Amino acid sequence: MLATMENMALLDLSDELASMILDSEEAQNYKYTRQVLLDDANSQKNIRQFIRIKEQYEEVQRFGRYHPDYKEVTRKTRAYKREVDMDQNVATFRRAEMDLQSLLDEISL
Repeated sequence: MLATMENMALLDLSDELASMILDSEEAQNYKYTRQVLLDDANSQKNIRQFIRIKEQYEEVQRFGRYHPDYKEVTRKTRAYKREVDMDQNVATFRRAEMDLQSLLDEISL
């Protein structure tokens, strides 16, 4: 009976902690910036282009420098990666993601 009461108390505390995390400024900022990123058509277009070229890059990497399109695909991959990294919405989302991860890391320690 005592173990059951202790388990229930631990579950209550963990639910409280989870709700505090979800209500935190970091989690709210993460949700907001994620939605902004998903709603921005230009950001989504850049991400889709990068994903497409990344798939080509992975195919080229199987053969390495011997693939006929190695230099071109590598160059395009870097260019699209730079473009995605420079996107304001992506940068803001990544910052929010790192802030939330820092909060979770602190809690886990």
